[in-house]
Amino acid sequence: MASAMSKYGQTLREAALRRILPPQSESMCTVARDYGISVQKLANWKKMALSGVLTFDEEEETGACQHNCESPIKFDLSSKRGTVT
Repeated sequence: MASAMSKYGQTLREAALRRILPPQSESMCTVARDYGISVQKLANWKKMALSGVLTFDEEEETGACQHNCESPIKFDLSSKRGTVT
């Protein structure tokens, strides 16, 4: 599974997850079309993020971003739905 995850950059995964998880909760079809990836791939990423399987580098967990983003992604997995802040 690691090789499949490396096909897509972490930045793309985070951006897609930010859009499909609350509070944005955009349609997976729309996000998949915008990024040129399958709906199933997004569903897999969402499931992995909500279950805690999809993890990020320690640098990004602390809020640092290599791209100088103003608002790094932080996952709140305390609920089944999860939220991205």
